[in-house]
Amino acid sequence: MKIFIRALLLAAILVSGCDRPAEEPAAEASVPATPAYQTYFGTPPTTSGGTCYALVGYLPVAGVADRVRPVPLFAFRRDGQPALVIVKLLEFERAAAGRLGLEVPFPPGTRLEDLVTDADRMTVSLTMQDPEALDVPGALAALGQSLAQFPGGERVFLRVNGSPPAEETAAGIRPDPDAILPPEPPQLLGLSLDTESVGGHQQLAVLFDRPVDIERVNLFDGDVALAGDLFSGMFDMAAVLELPEAGTPAPGTLVTVDWAVVDHLGRRGQGRESLPVRAALHP
Repeated sequence: MKIFIRALLLAAILVSGCDRPAEEPAAEASVPATPAYQTYFGTPPTTSGGTCYALVGYLPVAGVADRVRPVPLFAFRRDGQPALVIVKLLEFERAAAGRLGLEVPFPPGTRLEDLVTDADRMTVSLTMQDPEALDVPGALAALGQSLAQFPGGERVFLRVNGSPPAEETAAGIRPDPDAILPPEPPQLLGLSLDTESVGGHQQLAVLFDRPVDIERVNLFDGDVALAGDLFSGMFDMAAVLELPEAGTPAPGTLVTVDWAVVDHLGRRGQGRESLPVRAALHP
């Protein structure tokens, strides 16, 4: 059965359209991945949604100076991927970053004004209302490491409202591989409910921070186990439970998740915790 989860924003998925024409039959296909993705997250998932690309972005580790961790990102287009990664970092949900022990160094409302590539350098121009709120070292590290996976990302320069930050050197940002900490075991990010009913059913997605293989996902509304058909969601980053509409927890309900998963490099995560159901956002 088709999965109708339309927005998995908590899962840090970068969506920018699809290269497969709508009339073309869907077929499982591998996802091209950058070497950085393969290093930190292993073999990318397959998809039936067209040609997709597995990338990574980096965010500063909370409370650990000059260290970043990778997060998986996915794009449906080859063109413009560096800019798309930057935009996704700017918009990365702060609650999800906090659950991962990461920080978003950019103030809310920061926008990408321009990205210029010239030989071995990229210049990122950002605009923001409160430049004093920018975590400059964190922003430089996040941008430098994230753009290093693309041609031209050997050196990165930052412009904030038209001016370089005082912390930036004349040589720009040269990413230091030693500043990257490996991902921790897989983590649960949240619960997303598709509130649009399909055939008298709704779908509740258990979101994870990366593609995983599901060992166990059990959900409980109080003492009542939620029973339904379980599917793997987009990019293997969600376990989707299809429930009768009448028995689906409403947004805001605390649901207990008992879970165990393994990522594509064999790291195992598990836990039991209660999280509020959130309504999925629709385009």
